[in-house]
Amino acid sequence: MNLRKEIVLDLGENQGGPITWEVAYREINADTELGKKILEKLIELKFVPVDDKTAEK
Repeated sequence: MNLRKEIVLDLGENQGGPITWEVAYREINADTELGKKILEKLIELKFVPVDDKTAEK
């Protein structure tokens, strides 16, 4: 449970700053612009696995 409060990504001060798993989850599920940026970066860093069918959507 404590892992949810750890920083997983830092988008920089102008784009949202440090992001915890908890914040990432909320933003991605709310389908916000910040959530889209977070998900893009998590996929880019291979923190979130994506199969070919998912990537096409």
